[in-house]
Amino acid sequence: MIMIPLPFLFSLAAMLVAWRMSKNLERQNWWMIGFLCLFALQEVLIGTRYGYSVEWIKFVQPISAAMLAPAAYLGFRNPPLGKRTLLHLIPLTAVITASWSWLVVMDLVLALTNVTYAGLLAALGLRGADALDWAPLSRMRSLQRLLWVTVMVLLVSGLTDALISLDFWRTDGANTSNIVGAATLFGFATLLGLLVLNSYRAGKTATALVASDVPNKAAFDTLDANLKSSKLYSDPDINLGRIARRLRLPSRDVSRAINTHAGENVSQYINRLRINEACQMLTETDMQVTQVIYAVGFNTKSNFNREFARITGDTPSAWRAKAG
Repeated sequence: MIMIPLPFLFSLAAMLVAWRMSKNLERQNWWMIGFLCLFALQEVLIGTRYGYSVEWIKFVQPISAAMLAPAAYLGFRNPPLGKRTLLHLIPLTAVITASWSWLVVMDLVLALTNVTYAGLLAALGLRGADALDWAPLSRMRSLQRLLWVTVMVLLVSGLTDALISLDFWRTDGANTSNIVGAATLFGFATLLGLLVLNSYRAGKTATALVASDVPNKAAFDTLDANLKSSKLYSDPDINLGRIARRLRLPSRDVSRAINTHAGENVSQYINRLRINEACQMLTETDMQVTQVIYAVGFNTKSNFNREFARITGDTPSAWRAKAG
């Protein structure tokens, strides 16, 4: 029977996500797409090397591994290409240098890189929507889940690299295959647990608010009036960054203003504006529900129905029947 290593399945999942992100050419995040493709390549290399004992891959795998964590950070930050982004080539340079001298040091560099970037991404994730102001609000929840999954992957990878370095020092790599196999299974189990926990918490909690530095009510009133008059919320790809630029305010101030004075996170607030207009359309027009869904800015019927029920406690058809 042909064995399909578990990393191959991770690679396929990453490529599917990258393909979905690349479909809308005008809105894509090339950093994120590059990270996902690099992750897919790394998983193929791992699965081929340890699943089929293809040893020459050991000369290629550390190079892609050194680029993975920086690519993940750039993917979630989505910065413009510039001199500061070149700083993220330092881990790659260090790994290439170490590969010419001392392999044990190379694995330690990889471990330190993964743990460091996991910390940077965790700090990014704790900022909530502020950190992903480039992302369409409709994708915010899925991207936040992906961010925490990435943090977990980098932490597991960092621990694995540290153990491999120790194994090479003590036994010349005799247990490396077992370490990689155990790390893969542990990562898979942790990934499932993290996704389940994140889904549960997303349904039960809202974005936390920092009590200090509460924004001015006038700023929120201006924001609210601007969005309602321009109907900017009907853009299915609206994001926090675009709203902030419209008001000429920092993204963090806009996010806090909405949290403080609307009592909701940015995504919930925008969806409430959409649902309010949808209710008006259902009451005053004969438009089909499907037409209303897209007219107010939703991408999917399931998301519209979920938000409609959350806000009104009813289904669209029941709302229209009561209004009529």
